[in-house]
Amino acid sequence: MKIALVVKEHVESKGGLERYAVNLSRSFARKGVEVHVYANRWDEEEGLIFHYVPYTRWNSILKVITFPRNLKKHLSRASFDLVYGLTPFYPLDIYRVGEGLHTDVLRERFPNPLRRFTRYLNPKHLLILRTERNLFKPENSRRIITNSKMVKKRLVERYEVAPERIRVIYNGCDQSRFNLASKVHRADIRLHHGISESEPLILFSGNDFKRKGLSHLLKALSVLKQKGTFVKLLVTGAGKAAPYKKMATKLGIKGQVLFAGSVSDMERYYGAADIFVLPTLYDPFSNVCLEAMASGLPVITTTKNGASEIITEGVDGFVIGDPLNTLILADRIETLFEMEGAGEAAAEKAAAYTIESNVSATLDLCNELTDSRKVVPLFGNGRTRR
Repeated sequence: MKIALVVKEHVESKGGLERYAVNLSRSFARKGVEVHVYANRWDEEEGLIFHYVPYTRWNSILKVITFPRNLKKHLSRASFDLVYGLTPFYPLDIYRVGEGLHTDVLRERFPNPLRRFTRYLNPKHLLILRTERNLFKPENSRRIITNSKMVKKRLVERYEVAPERIRVIYNGCDQSRFNLASKVHRADIRLHHGISESEPLILFSGNDFKRKGLSHLLKALSVLKQKGTFVKLLVTGAGKAAPYKKMATKLGIKGQVLFAGSVSDMERYYGAADIFVLPTLYDPFSNVCLEAMASGLPVITTTKNGASEIITEGVDGFVIGDPLNTLILADRIETLFEMEGAGEAAAEKAAAYTIESNVSATLDLCNELTDSRKVVPLFGNGRTRR
């Protein structure tokens, strides 16, 4: 099978979407698939064939326009059994909605209707939303992969996508890296950040502190402190820490909150913590929750996170309906610290969600489409591809 895989940046260290693209293309190649990666930037990797797609960087609107335009030119000169997209463009065979719907991101980031309306008037957002609407039409994408039922439901509701065109394939994580063995790093990481062995420690991770709900977690820690429960919080990620340090000071919990910045050895940080909390406002499926569970951490997150679908309430974590309800969040944190066996239950649950299982399900869908022998016109130029 010969596949074109499209992602703007094929760089493992860049982020969740990019790391997923690297893992998927590597795994496809190992299974004998001829993988052609169409990207603007990549780290060289044996077994993959890369094609450079330029785009204009100095203007945010032109960034959105020029990558898909140049991509179509490249693809129109090639022939593939299947085109698989992780970056929004059309037409293609399979599109994976890895980062959720842009319309939902705007809704959750800007709950105030007036402020959200002004964002909708921004030409960049208008262009992204138009691309999103067109992308999900049957003539532009044969199948759609979502990483949660939550996103599938929204596709059906928002864009009237036929459910049979959508395949839910949950994320997987590298179980050779994220596992119970990470507990050996507990003492080292705690010593490095001045946290004693006996102090209860929450881990939070994310680059967008606002959307990931860090402010709500800080407020929950303040509630716990007022009840006489002192918990430390270790924050990892490249978000802007200054406003949250200021907030922690105002809440009287400055000494309980530590910012580690962006880290490359997350498995060590999972090993140092007792529980993982992500009161996110919107996440199609936050992979850090799965990584934390695989590392033996029970997880608290929200119904706005597709990863909540793999959590069993009161067994390996908790799912809260409203991230703004800091009283409930504080109560669930307190309860989880008192639960025994939740970490082991989390690791057992996560064991089923491997990179291999994700790749296998994705390849099954690819084979279904190529075996259907359906001829589909591509790129509006009369060319066809089996």
